[in-house]
Amino acid sequence: HKMTTYDADSIHLSRVGFDDLLPVCADLLAMTRQQRAALGPMHEGRVDVIGGGALIVQELAAVLGERAGITELVVSEHDILDGIALSIA
Repeated sequence: HKMTTYDADSIHLSRVGFDDLLPVCADLLAMTRQQRAALGPMHEGRVDVIGGGALIVQELAAVLGERAGITELVVSEHDILDGIALSIA
């Protein structure tokens, strides 16, 4: 479903299957910056880097699927710095 406003709570810890995710990654990579910016609620700074993120997700999905049989990802609203801070707390 299309989100009209950014809602971190509905995104955090949601599960996305590779069958749904990979076409979105391909679409993001094919879009211009202007097309990505018009998608809807997205932090302006992410417009320029989301294509790179999509490429990384494509590669991870291929490897995780092939080597471990993983078919979905769990989305996190937190980044690696949160994980590092938690691990040393």
